Amino acid sequence: MWLSRERAVLRDPEAVSRLRALLTELSCMRGAVEESWDLQTVSPWWQQVRTVCSQSENSGAALLAGLVGQSVAKKCINSLAQKKVSLQL
Repeated sequence: MWLSRERAVLRDPEAVSRLRALLTELSCMRGAVEESWDLQTVSPWWQQVRTVCSQSENSGAALLAGLVGQSVAKKCINSLAQKKVSLQL
């Protein structure tokens, strides 16, 4: 829906906050980022998000979704890295 209603989404300032919350929740679900996943590679889940955005005809919404997704991914990676470091100590 995000990518198919570009104009409506881009006019709604709360839409980005809702997208970020949604991607954060999805990222926290089991299977989105696995414990065994190498932090130096792109997770399969995020690769799918990237593919959907790159194939969208609505470039503005896709770019915004990609930026929000990148922010969420960084947060998840940092959280997972900190968790691994604390387990090693």
